[in-house]
Amino acid sequence: MDTRQEWLESRKRGIGGSEAATLMGLNPWDSPFALWSRKVGLVEDNEENEAMEWGRRLEGVVAEKFFDATEHVRVSDDDALAEIGCADVHFRKDGVLTLCHEDYTWMLATPDAFIRDTEGRLGILEVKTTRRDKLAEWQEGTPPYYYAQVQHYMAVTGTSYACFAVLFGGQKFMWCRVERDDGFISDLVQNVWAFWAKVTSEVQPDADDSIATEETLKRMYPKDDGETVELPDDADGWDDELLEVNAKIKELKEHKRALETRIKACIGGASYGTLPSGVQYSFKRVEVAARQQSGYSFRKLNRIDASD
Repeated sequence: MDTRQEWLESRKRGIGGSEAATLMGLNPWDSPFALWSRKVGLVEDNEENEAMEWGRRLEGVVAEKFFDATEHVRVSDDDALAEIGCADVHFRKDGVLTLCHEDYTWMLATPDAFIRDTEGRLGILEVKTTRRDKLAEWQEGTPPYYYAQVQHYMAVTGTSYACFAVLFGGQKFMWCRVERDDGFISDLVQNVWAFWAKVTSEVQPDADDSIATEETLKRMYPKDDGETVELPDDADGWDDELLEVNAKIKELKEHKRALETRIKACIGGASYGTLPSGVQYSFKRVEVAARQQSGYSFRKLNRIDASD
């Protein structure tokens, strides 16, 4: 088994920093239901994509830039662990270090590096690579998803701050510092604790409205087996609410169609129509190519946003 596979297997024994944001409701790409399904082995972890691969490959380069751009110095894992004395090594091989909290062994951390600032304080470094269009988001402050990740790491390691070294689009570098937030960590520990109890007891969390949960259910149950199951008592209420929602959707679709038809009728054979407010609508022909038969075309109404 290679190092990455061992690291992935180790993650099933606890909650890592990248998963902490999910349990704080700060991860737009995951859900507690989806995470629980992976932890108990009902679905496999997502495979590494190309963006993740390049992030891993560039980690050392971006870290080197951080040390060139700041006055922080790298601290070896052994020296850092001897100093903090409050985290146990859960898994270690070929430079990959996974730590667990000394009291809450299901809280795991895989810091990219330990660092020391000019005041002698020990911290952790997290390296990120992302798209250029994410720069503005980072300039406004650490994104909540990553904030939760380093607070989780600081909880495990006992450190008082973390730094991010971020490369945008392979060309723009920036770094920022995040101080330890004990109030956030207290809430985080409670959420992780409650979730891990569901993992160990195999009690499934409630399904939510996230795309992650929807996609997980598709992976868990790709086929039906022809059997019939009894739904819980609450399902009658779900059914009533679903009927009501579908009726509202039907009503809104009809209302939308009526409004669009009025605008189309006013535009007529023109390509554009301008509202008294200055907002424009286009009503232009769209060509659609077909794979096997001849293509077709239709006129499509679009609202032209002033920012477009």
